[in-house]
Amino acid sequence: MDSHSSKLDAEEVKELDMLAKVQGIDIIFGRPEHSEILATFNAKMALETENITLDVKLTTEAIHRLLSDQPDSDSERPYGFYLVAVTDDQTPVGCMMLTYEVNPTVGGLIYMIQSVFVEKDFRKMGIFRKIFQKAQQIAHEDPQCKGLRLYVELENKVAQKVYQNMGMSEVEYKFMEKDFVFSH
Repeated sequence: MDSHSSKLDAEEVKELDMLAKVQGIDIIFGRPEHSEILATFNAKMALETENITLDVKLTTEAIHRLLSDQPDSDSERPYGFYLVAVTDDQTPVGCMMLTYEVNPTVGGLIYMIQSVFVEKDFRKMGIFRKIFQKAQQIAHEDPQCKGLRLYVELENKVAQKVYQNMGMSEVEYKFMEKDFVFSH
């Protein structure tokens, strides 16, 4: 009997451990009642990654508008949506917002990944991977969607590595903006 047939290799053990840790975590569509916790997640993420303090009340209102403007059908979400990782007791522990970019170059939509966050006590457990896989599944099921895209802080090497591990690659674009909120 060879060693592989009697024992799991290190990669298999790692994969089984990861699966065990994300059991009990479901990925659901965000609902208006999640607005406050999602705003808190956004505030934590902004402080952690950009050293920016968000107005949680303003952020809550914006998220509530997005989540309240959802039709009954999961297939029609006019501006975007949140995916929320919840525990067995429905406690949110992570999130990702997806919005749409109309991109004539690719002949359809690009889903823009934004507001990615997982609570510190739940990191390195495969929760982001589960959220990302759900986003990818939804994108694949939308015939108009031609890909996923995100922006990441240049200094955030940990996040960049995570995104690369998900199969994303760096592109040659540089984002520019005219900020109406933080530039005052």
